Amino acid sequence: MPLRGMLVTSEVTFVGENYHQVILSLAKNPHILGLIVIQNRAPSLSVLGLLAAVSGAAPRFGFQLFRNNLFPGTEDKVSAYKKEGKEVHFTKDINAPETLEYLRSLSLDLIINARSRCFFRDDVLALPKLGCINIHHGLLPYQRGVMCDFWAHMYGRPFGFTVHQMTKKIDDGPILRVEEVKLLPESYTKSIFEGSKREAVVLSEVLDDLDRKRVIAGEPNLKTPDTKYWKNPKLMDFYRLRLKGIKV
Repeated sequence: MPLRGMLVTSEVTFVGENYHQVILSLAKNPHILGLIVIQNRAPSLSVLGLLAAVSGAAPRFGFQLFRNNLFPGTEDKVSAYKKEGKEVHFTKDINAPETLEYLRSLSLDLIINARSRCFFRDDVLALPKLGCINIHHGLLPYQRGVMCDFWAHMYGRPFGFTVHQMTKKIDDGPILRVEEVKLLPESYTKSIFEGSKREAVVLSEVLDDLDRKRVIAGEPNLKTPDTKYWKNPKLMDFYRLRLKGIKV
């Protein structure tokens, strides 16, 4: 029997095309049983997007977030998965009792977190037979925290993503794959959009490998003297990035 995995993502992201190029392309993957959509649409996201755009701090990023929140394209995702005869489940919280009950009913081998920005509690982490894996948008073990791709552009550092096992500690757990992506210094939003195109390919390769091995066994994810912990950038940080000549 093929590996039974469930993909988890947010209804709204700040990636170009609202991350469709990843989620839609994985609908046909034989190891993904279905899709869980975290319902995170909120007026505050539209306000944040408009503020970033109108202030001039991040016009492309802000407008993109505003558009993704207003037109998330959820119907396209539902249609793609339903067409393949797969499950689609909506929830506001992956840790909610009713969501846990639903997940238990699926007898899963794996849960894959793809830009949900949700904190998986112990009950979720322990639910699938093999565990949970995450697509972290930074190069572990050196870039931990949130929006590592933003800070990579800010400081001209390597840019990419990591697939790793999820544990109680954020951005911890064995590393299954590190993928460096070409940084496009002329545009932050274009960089993350182009980088996201590699995610579905790499994740499919990781799933094939897990299907063969039936165990998560990655490289140690140990803190080093070069490890940085990044936080969400503030509006002034977007201005700083634009001053470096990078379109945001």
